[in-house]
Amino acid sequence: MQMIKKAISFSIILMVLALGYQFLVTLIKDSHNISYVIEKDEKYNIEEHYIKSSNDDYYIIKVENNEDSFIFDIDNTFNKQKEIVKDVLTYKDDDISCIALVYRKGASLPLCKTKDRTITYYSIKNNSKLEEYLKTIPGLVKNKYKEKSEQRKESKIVINKDYIEENEVIMTYDYKRVLFNKNDSTDSFTFSISDIYENSLGAKVNDYYIIPKYTTSATISSFYKYNVATRSMGNIDLDFSLSKQSYINGVYNNSLYIFDKSNLTQYQIDPEKEIVRIVGNENQEGINIVDGKEEAISVYDLNKENIIFTFDESSYESFDCDSIYSNKNRYAICKKGNDFYKIYKEAKELYIYLFSEDNVKDIKLANKNIYYMKNDTIYRFNEYGNLPIIKSNEFNYNYKNVFDIYFK
Repeated sequence: MQMIKKAISFSIILMVLALGYQFLVTLIKDSHNISYVIEKDEKYNIEEHYIKSSNDDYYIIKVENNEDSFIFDIDNTFNKQKEIVKDVLTYKDDDISCIALVYRKGASLPLCKTKDRTITYYSIKNNSKLEEYLKTIPGLVKNKYKEKSEQRKESKIVINKDYIEENEVIMTYDYKRVLFNKNDSTDSFTFSISDIYENSLGAKVNDYYIIPKYTTSATISSFYKYNVATRSMGNIDLDFSLSKQSYINGVYNNSLYIFDKSNLTQYQIDPEKEIVRIVGNENQEGINIVDGKEEAISVYDLNKENIIFTFDESSYESFDCDSIYSNKNRYAICKKGNDFYKIYKEAKELYIYLFSEDNVKDIKLANKNIYYMKNDTIYRFNEYGNLPIIKSNEFNYNYKNVFDIYFK
C-alpha cells in the first residue's frame, strides 16, 4: 500500500512538473509556423503564423483552396495556442466569393474576391445578396457606428462625437495649444503665448505628447510633456539651448530624436525618465533607424537633408505602390493612385482593396485604423466605415503634423 501511495505521489509530481514546463514554454514562446487542413465542400489549406514582438502580439493566417487565397490577421487572445481556426464560412456566386474564419473564440470579418480584386467587409456590408451569408458569421456587428453623429464644438474645431471610440483620443494642434479630443470632452494645454504656425518639434511618444515651451527667446530651453493616459503635465528642462533650426528624426525605443542644424548635434529625449542626452555631434556619429535597425550616421549627413527614421518599408519593396505606410510590424498600407490597399510581407501577391480617395494629406496608422486629412477634415477608415471625425477650416491651410492619435 505504501508503495502505491509513493507511486501516486510521484505521478502527481511528474504531472505538475510537466504542466509547469508546458506553461513556461508557452509563456516564453514568441512564434510558431504551422500548416493544417480544414475540409468541407472544399479543402482549405491553413498556414498559421504566430508572431510576438516588442510592440505587437498576433497571428497571420493564410487560407488557400483550389481557386483563391486570402490572408487575415488577428490579435493573440488565444494564449499562443496552435490551430486557432476551427471553421471556414464561405459564399460564392458568379460575381463574388467570400470567406470568413471561425476561431477558437469569435470570428473574422469576411474577405471577398471579385473578378479583379480582393475586398473587405466595408465594400460588401450593404450588399443585399450577402445578407443571409453575413448572418452565419458568429458575433458579426453589421454597423458599428451611427448613420449620423451628434456634433460638439471646441475652439476652432467641430467633433463628430459618436464616431470617436471610448478609448480613442484625437490630438489636434491649435497654434498655441494642443487639444486632446475624446468623444465627450476635450483637454488642452497652452505651450506658447503667441501663435506658432508650424508644429515642427511636437510629437507623441508612447503615453506622452511633448512640445517645446515657446517663449520670446530665439532658442528653446524646455519641453512640456503631457501624459495622455493620466492627463497630467510635466516639464523636461534642457541643460543647453536648442535652436529653432531643428527637426525631428523620429521616435525610437520610447524616445524622441531631434537634430539641431545650428550646432550639428543630435539629441535623444526620453519623456518617461525625463532624460535628455547628446547622441551625435562633430566628435561622434549620430543615430539613424533604417527598417527598425540602428545605424551610425554622420552629423553632416543629418545636416545635409532631413533624415527620418524608417521601420519596415523595405519588406514591401516588391509591391507596386506609389507610397507605403507601415505600422512597424503586422502589415502596411499601399497607396496606388487614389486607391488604398492592405498588404502583408507574408503574401506578396495579395493586395486587399480598402477604399479610394483623392487629395489625401498626412496619413497615419493607429490601432487597425487609417487616419487621413482631406480638405478641412480628419477621416478615419476601418472595415466598418470611412468617417469624418474632426473638422476645422484651419486644416485647409495647415495640415503638416497637426493631428495624432492615442488609444488608452
